[in-house]
Amino acid sequence: MINSLIFHARLTQDPVLRVTPSGTPVCNLSVANNRHYKTESGEKRTETTFLEAEVWGKTAELINEHFRVGMPILLQGRLKMNQYEEKDTQKKRTVHRMLVDSFDFVSRPETGKEEEESGVASEQEH
Repeated sequence: MINSLIFHARLTQDPVLRVTPSGTPVCNLSVANNRHYKTESGEKRTETTFLEAEVWGKTAELINEHFRVGMPILLQGRLKMNQYEEKDTQKKRTVHRMLVDSFDFVSRPETGKEEEESGVASEQEH
């Protein structure tokens, strides 16, 4: 099976870098992107997808150094599922997050318009 994810997004908050007890850097990212589309009746709509991502090693350090909230980024990696039990309710929960293998810088297009304040990525209408 193939588990591959490419996600073009904007950071919704600054990266959070920590170091494991063994000395390995790990960075957590919150990112989002928008998909703009028109309904059958011609109404313009926007669908936003939020995603949590985890980056390890030198890649984590580079992202933490070069990226801040609102900046666009292209992430490549795979989807990872974590299961846990809530302490208060004992309910089992499942969380999906992206495990990032690599990233690319994405330049901001010169549109003449001010960028959205939300820090959410935009895609072209399809």
